[in-house]
Amino acid sequence: MADELRTATCCCGDVSITVRGEPHHVHGCHCHYCQRRTGSVWQVSCWYFDHEIEEVNGETRVYVGHPDLTNALEDSAAQGQRPSIDYHFCVRCGSTVYWKIPMSAEMMGGEAVVATAIAVGCFADRDFPVPLSDHYVCNRHPWLEGLEFEHMFEELPTPDDLAAGKM
Repeated sequence: MADELRTATCCCGDVSITVRGEPHHVHGCHCHYCQRRTGSVWQVSCWYFDHEIEEVNGETRVYVGHPDLTNALEDSAAQGQRPSIDYHFCVRCGSTVYWKIPMSAEMMGGEAVVATAIAVGCFADRDFPVPLSDHYVCNRHPWLEGLEFEHMFEELPTPDDLAAGKM
């Protein structure tokens, strides 16, 4: 439903982000960075844009970076965007609830934007839309082999994959 509100919260409830509508993209990632950042064998996140964010509450600290995306971020910097991902985590419980990702014009098919990614687990909603794609399956733990999605990528999708809607 286009007008549905969803709220993601940290473990202690101090930080929340409320969004309107369906996510633009839901994907999983098995890169080593995401494994270390989440403490899990993979992460699942969804993307929203500024006009779909209704409210953000709570004090966060920001961790800047993502070493696995150095080339993609350099491409963004060449197009005038700051080459980093800002991970917002709760100052009390440490949960990473959302992060800001610079998206190049090439990736977006025309205009550079900053997307807000949200950890799907922070919604605690078993009916949340299923991921469309899975990234860095080359790092997937063998006991997850049965997990398949519409688009499976050994590493990060290329700009051509993104333009074709295969994120």
